[in-house]
Amino acid sequence: MLLRIASLLLLFLLNDVSALSDFSLSETKRQGTVISGLPQEQKPSRATISGTIHLNGKTIPDSFYVGIKELQVSPIPILIRPKNSQTINLTDFSFGVAPGLYTLVVSAFGYETLSTPVLVPDTNAQVDVTATLEPMGLKPGDQWVKLWGDFCRWRPWGAIEMVQRDSVWVLPGKKPVKVGEGYRFILSKNGSDIYDLRHSVARPNKGFVTFNSIYQGGEIVFDPSHFLQPGRDSNAEFSGGEHQAAFAGLVDEMNTFQRESIPLLFGSRDTTGSSSDYTLAFMEREERFRQIANRYPAYFEQFFLRMKFDFLKRFHPHAQALKEMQSLKHNKQEFENKRREHYQSSVYESYFSLMAQLAKKMDPNSIFFRTYDTITYLRLDEGLHYTPHLGEKYNVPAFFFTGILVKHERGLPSGSREGARLLWRAAQSYRNRGHHAAARNTIRYLSRRYPNSRTVTGGSIERMLNALDLREESVAPEFVAPAVGGDSLRLSDFRGKFVFLDFWATWCGPCVNELPNLKKLHQSFPEGGLRIIGLAHDDPRDVEDFIRNREIPYVNGISDKKIEQAYGIVAWPTTFLIAPDGEIIAKNLRGERLVHLVKEKISAYNAQ
Repeated sequence: MLLRIASLLLLFLLNDVSALSDFSLSETKRQGTVISGLPQEQKPSRATISGTIHLNGKTIPDSFYVGIKELQVSPIPILIRPKNSQTINLTDFSFGVAPGLYTLVVSAFGYETLSTPVLVPDTNAQVDVTATLEPMGLKPGDQWVKLWGDFCRWRPWGAIEMVQRDSVWVLPGKKPVKVGEGYRFILSKNGSDIYDLRHSVARPNKGFVTFNSIYQGGEIVFDPSHFLQPGRDSNAEFSGGEHQAAFAGLVDEMNTFQRESIPLLFGSRDTTGSSSDYTLAFMEREERFRQIANRYPAYFEQFFLRMKFDFLKRFHPHAQALKEMQSLKHNKQEFENKRREHYQSSVYESYFSLMAQLAKKMDPNSIFFRTYDTITYLRLDEGLHYTPHLGEKYNVPAFFFTGILVKHERGLPSGSREGARLLWRAAQSYRNRGHHAAARNTIRYLSRRYPNSRTVTGGSIERMLNALDLREESVAPEFVAPAVGGDSLRLSDFRGKFVFLDFWATWCGPCVNELPNLKKLHQSFPEGGLRIIGLAHDDPRDVEDFIRNREIPYVNGISDKKIEQAYGIVAWPTTFLIAPDGEIIAKNLRGERLVHLVKEKISAYNAQ
């Protein structure tokens, strides 16, 4: 039965994402108060997003907040303050941006915040926006009004109660709000607190509405008559982009689609359900995705490839199987066995074939291509490592998905944080799969292209190169480290004995999980044929308390940057098995079979 369902799933999903028909989005323009101003200067050779703010209400704010951030399609949109933002006294605004997908945010005190997607196709684009802000909705019958904000660190219990004067509420006594600080009102409606005048959400976006001066020229006043009953959503009109209106509708549909798909993630919690129920539910959602894609022009094909890639990552039965495996994380060997078994299953083959099909059509240089989750690409290459037969069957070479990330980086501006991050992850992928030459070339290219990135300036590049050079049969570098509860530790003091060197930290979960295995290893060599040395990347006082509380029986010292650089430590835990003559005979041995693996390596070395 399960095999039949998996086969059905594979056949059903092997359809291309297509977009066959045009889509138009009707727009309305509302008249309201307009305050004119001058556009700001723009940097040359960049696309431009500019616009004017219209106010459809009585309140005249002292300033406006306008921001641009990279678009992230999400079932639960979260408003955060974009890095590229302006707090302005005029209603005209302008941004110089690179081609891409963005969210434009416009906010003014007493009005519904506008958050709308913007498409910037190329460097010559000029996108003009008319933002119409609607007053926040408010129902009659307030029992009290309080003020909160930066002055009380946005804590509701620090809010100050206002006093009603005729039809408005005013703040008595000394004014706590300083120029440039943000504030909101809290209203009580029949015992229910309403925060920021819009929704029953006790979570202020305090970085969003911070103005240059105090409301109404110095006196903070709340006038209920300024707010509609009920409130309407603010809206935007676009000119200067053929597909702009369709894109706004498309993003809205995809947000709704993802929100409606969320129950799939929790399907396994229903004990009466089954894997076949989950598979059928997934197939229904996939068909819904295809229907949405077919309503939009072919111009958005790359966007739908990206969105389907993300949808499969989160909702395919493969993702459900991985989630169920998380309960085995505490048992590394059992988890590894289960994962290998899963990679050989028809469910994983269905997932891999679909992802490979999408990836082959993706254009890494398209403005629609995004790499929010580089781990997905790297895990697909990990799957290839376990299932090379799938690579042959679907014509996918080793490191195919890592290569997509590297190609995407070539189209990014030099110096971007995303580019440095992609190359670093790619280098780690090559190293972890034994492709040391590609790892070395990648990090050298990273050093040249991003010389000021934290990866380079922080020493990670040099550590990675040292790790690649420090292989089996290399000589372990000498070190001198402060000993916990003693004077110092020298590797040379242990010459003539096998040494198991463990780089760890008290804050590192996998390191702590390895402690039982290290204690067993220590007990397995009662006569001192093997010495364990722990080097902790930690505060000496924390390490001393930790060792005492956990009753760690072997010697430990405190690591430092010089030692970690010499050994190429870029992750914890990292272990080395060192022979009596100082030669490294194994790296990264750990897990429940640690004692067996160490004895096996020592026996092989002694047999030489």
